[in-house]
Amino acid sequence: MEKISQKEFHSIKRLSKNYIGLTAEKTINVVSCNTGKEVFVSDKLSNMSQSIYNQETKKLLVYNISGYAYLYQLPDGKRLLPKIYLKQSDIWSEQIIWEGDFCWYPSFRKGIYRLNTRTGEVELVVKIKGENVTHIVQDKNNILVFTSPKTKNIYKQREKVIRYSYRIEKDGELKYQYRKQEEDYCKICFIIEDVNKKKVIVATSSKKRVEGDSLLYCSDGHLLNIPVNNRWKQGEWWYNRELQISEQDNRMIYVDEHGYLCITELYAENIIKRNRLDKYVYDILYIPTKGVLILTDDGVYEMREA
Repeated sequence: MEKISQKEFHSIKRLSKNYIGLTAEKTINVVSCNTGKEVFVSDKLSNMSQSIYNQETKKLLVYNISGYAYLYQLPDGKRLLPKIYLKQSDIWSEQIIWEGDFCWYPSFRKGIYRLNTRTGEVELVVKIKGENVTHIVQDKNNILVFTSPKTKNIYKQREKVIRYSYRIEKDGELKYQYRKQEEDYCKICFIIEDVNKKKVIVATSSKKRVEGDSLLYCSDGHLLNIPVNNRWKQGEWWYNRELQISEQDNRMIYVDEHGYLCITELYAENIIKRNRLDKYVYDILYIPTKGVLILTDDGVYEMREA
């Protein structure tokens, strides 16, 4: 394991084939995947959270925990709009759907917001009465919206997940298509992206009644079950961090509860590599054919898979 930077970053993600985004306390630093050199640093925002990049328009949106954001044009790094207020805090970048000039993202109690990246205008475009919006996923030209019934008792188990479908129109409007009560699973834990930018839904199965989590991902118009090895039974403690999946390479990379960085086969128990880190890990990023980048409290490290 080799130390490649003294700087402290709190999260890392693959923005595109060309860029990696690193989140510091107040900035987003963009690094070239080809050269490893820093190509852009955002303006400062306190409690910087995440970033998302649109490959088609080459625009980068960075935002903080409170929901304030800046929009940039890469690779020159020109800021396109004044500071934007997204009207929603703690947004997961995996939950932002970006098509053309519009971004959609969920608000648990309110519905779905839409950001116009040309004007900076933010609107609440979908309201679902009596239901909380838990997750949204893009499937081709559709947005699948997962909700759960509102309840005054926060300890009451929500046994059903309700799925809506909206078609994305050219003008950014969402056209309602259908509502369906899901029978295959009862709880979505979180959504991540694999290293090839596929959305992966980690959910608890209600049919199989397994302990722990099942994997589903959105592909070709429907949700597919992926067999899950016993390591998923460790539950939700990953919570969208310290976990990387590459379905194409049959790899799952994570930091276990004992502080070991593990590379395993996705569909089996076989451990390919296991290293003791002895450091506090903020986040990791797996890059196929290269290895794993590890963000720690004393810098950035690289571990080769081979």
